[in-house]
Amino acid sequence: MKLITNTLLFLLWSIGVSQTNTWTGSTDSDWHKPCNWSLGIVPTCSHTVIVPDLPNDPDITDIAHCSTIELQSNAILDLISSGGGRLDVGQTGGCSGTPFVNACSIPSSDIDPCSASCGSGPGCKSYIGWNTVPPFQRCRVWCNNTSFSIPFTFGFPMGGSWSPSNVVVIAPGASQNICLSKVGPTGSGITTSEVDWTSTDGGSGTIFVG
Repeated sequence: MKLITNTLLFLLWSIGVSQTNTWTGSTDSDWHKPCNWSLGIVPTCSHTVIVPDLPNDPDITDIAHCSTIELQSNAILDLISSGGGRLDVGQTGGCSGTPFVNACSIPSSDIDPCSASCGSGPGCKSYIGWNTVPPFQRCRVWCNNTSFSIPFTFGFPMGGSWSPSNVVVIAPGASQNICLSKVGPTGSGITTSEVDWTSTDGGSGTIFVG
């Protein structure tokens, strides 16, 4: 169900002063993510919600709350009622049900896989030369500069393997030394020149290993 307005639309069912929480859609269209809101939290029963006309229209897919809501000119709110979406506005005696909150994940462009220690930029996502003695590896420290755990999945190169594994979960604010090992002696082994990686927050990239 879509709520669309070409003029200011006010839904007023409550009395009293409340905090204003404005939709920013800075991350995506998920109403239930704190990073999409000006206050940095998902709206509660006491919040006055304002939804401007922005590229990312909010989607409600679970229980959502607010005291009042204003859809500004041309703003759109998608209420996915078929999937359990519900918006409680200004309920007398307080909101019922527990509002759903989804974890925000800062895109992995904030992960620095290239520096020798944790950095703040995206890094160059490449590896230096092979070790000249066993175990014949290329290693780099990957740093999670976000507030959320992010699992990374690395593709399998021909003639090589990943350490600690091809799926690595890096905790918030932590770092992980990730190594690509040759299976053969020095001078042989890896034949793939690049390996793709993906992460659960939608990040992706390529590591050059040739």
